[in-house]
Amino acid sequence: TPSTPRSCVSTHCWARVRPSATPRLAHVRTGREVSVFVHREGQLLLLRRARDGIWHIPAGVVERGESFAEAAARELEEETGLRASALLDLRRTQRYTAEGYGYPTAITEVTLENFAAEAPARWEPALDAEHTDSRWVALEDAEALLHWDNTRDAFRALLERLRTAGCRGAMDR
Repeated sequence: TPSTPRSCVSTHCWARVRPSATPRLAHVRTGREVSVFVHREGQLLLLRRARDGIWHIPAGVVERGESFAEAAARELEEETGLRASALLDLRRTQRYTAEGYGYPTAITEVTLENFAAEAPARWEPALDAEHTDSRWVALEDAEALLHWDNTRDAFRALLERLRTAGCRGAMDR
């Protein structure tokens, strides 16, 4: 099915909207999640969530039988269309209380692993139905736009890795 091009305003990119993937039973919440910071040339990709309008990064549930890294690669491709040649494990495991986030009552704590991927020059995301918009923001402005404390904490870990390795080639180090 072809993507529908859609313009975005000012600092936003051109985004294509993809039809949502076929629903799977594996979307049952498992208590394990991943997030992926997509960056390039001093910018971070943010996606506007359809359900609440929050600007966030690609993220989602680790399905049964998946590793955290496999889930990160899958979520990245599902939510943006990007097949990353490499994922950087930010080595930032976080935990938060599951209450109030729609998890089954048996799950009391969620474990979140954070990754990063460098997007190719001129690449733009093809959004899924979970997101209504996307934008590239300067790394120095991104932290203020991130909604959750744990996302800001992982973002600071990404910045440290990029400073240590240099933006270009950071995924190989």
